[in-house]
Amino acid sequence: EEELRDIPILVFANKQDLPNVMSVEEITDKLELNSIPDTRSWFVTPSCAITGDGLYEGLDWISNGAPFNPQRFKKAKNARSIA
Repeated sequence: EEELRDIPILVFANKQDLPNVMSVEEITDKLELNSIPDTRSWFVTPSCAITGDGLYEGLDWISNGAPFNPQRFKKAKNARSIA
């Protein structure tokens, strides 16, 4: 949707403590994140919800490091609440 176009994307690659899971690179490829325009930032962090591994890194990125336009975030939030 147009309202969500420039909102940052955070992906938790969960269950990284289990065997045979997709790597961060595989997830990035499957989601085609490298094809997203440079106007939108994204981050994939390996994680394990049971141990908490990766959760801090993802939340830290979204709260401190994810570049985004607050006006667009506000518009997207309003669009989502209307839908």
